[in-house]
Amino acid sequence: MDNIKTAKDYYNDDGVREIAKGIKKKNNVAIILAAKEMAKNVPENSILIPIPNSCGYADYTLELAKRIAEFSGGRVEDVIGCKKRESLYKLKIDGQKINPGDLGFFKKSCVSDLKNKKVFLVDNVIGTGMTMRCAKVIVPNGEPLVYAQDKGLCKNKRNKKSLT
Repeated sequence: MDNIKTAKDYYNDDGVREIAKGIKKKNNVAIILAAKEMAKNVPENSILIPIPNSCGYADYTLELAKRIAEFSGGRVEDVIGCKKRESLYKLKIDGQKINPGDLGFFKKSCVSDLKNKKVFLVDNVIGTGMTMRCAKVIVPNGEPLVYAQDKGLCKNKRNKKSLT
């Protein structure tokens, strides 16, 4: 996936994995640290759209997006949902093949007032890019904004045609 706005490298920057995991656990300190870094890539008046989690709605990503908005002067619009499912990480560990349709992303509502606004899709980590690609189907003009990127995994997956 191209044009990813990212603050850190998941494996090569010190402490990043711990902060990324802390975000998932809704640790306020981790969310604030990540949001401060991510906000550097967000122009004022941008729209931040949190990507839904396996619970079926934006949970920790919503908290992260709210904090980024505080630091950047953007606003949050929670407009994407998905079906409740097992986490992608668990499915991968279990060796299950994952198709984008399995995530069941859907539009909950429309984004309001897009005129002259940058739109960002917010997540804590991007690996294969599958959830981001699913979110971009719902919000095609959304740019990926993540705290950390598994750059090796993204590069490897981009070179393979099995994940589209």
